[in-house]
Amino acid sequence: MAEESQPGIRETTYKQPASREPSPATEVERTSVQNVEAQTVIMKRGSAQSINAERVSLEQAAARSIDAKSLQMNRSAAARVNSERVVLQGSSSSQISAHELRMVRSQAGVVMAREARFEGSRIFFFAGRAEGDVSTALTIPTAAALGAAFGAGVAVVVALLRVAFRRG
Repeated sequence: MAEESQPGIRETTYKQPASREPSPATEVERTSVQNVEAQTVIMKRGSAQSINAERVSLEQAAARSIDAKSLQMNRSAAARVNSERVVLQGSSSSQISAHELRMVRSQAGVVMAREARFEGSRIFFFAGRAEGDVSTALTIPTAAALGAAFGAGVAVVVALLRVAFRRG
C-alpha cells in the first residue's frame, strides 16, 4: 500500500499524459486555499476559492472558480469552469464554458461548449454541439419555446387584469 503524503501545498513535478518531459507543478493535498495560480495545479482532496493555471487536475476536490487551458476533474466539484478542454469523470459543476468538453457519469447546470461528448451524464441547460448519452432539461430550442409560452401566459394574465380593473 502506498504511503500517503502529508497535507499541504508543495512544488512537485508532473509528467504530462502526452509528454515524457516532467514539468513543474503546484500540488495541494488535503488543504483549503483561497487562490492558486501556477502553470500546473494538482489538487487532491482539497478545496480552493479560485484556480488559475494552464493545466488543472482535481481528484476528490472542490473549487469555486477555475480558469484553465486544460482541466481534468475526477470525483470533484466546481461552481464555475472556464477552460479550452474539460474532462469530468463522476464530477459536477454549476457552470461550464469550454471549447471541448467530455463528461462521463457527471452532472452540470449550464453548459456552453463548441464540441461536447457525453457518457451517462445529466445537464440542465446546454448550448453547443453534442454527441453521446446525455439527458437535458433545456436546450436552446426548448428554452425559446418555454420562454415564448411563459411570455404568452403573462400577456393573457395582464389582459385579464386590465379587463377586470376597468369594470371595477
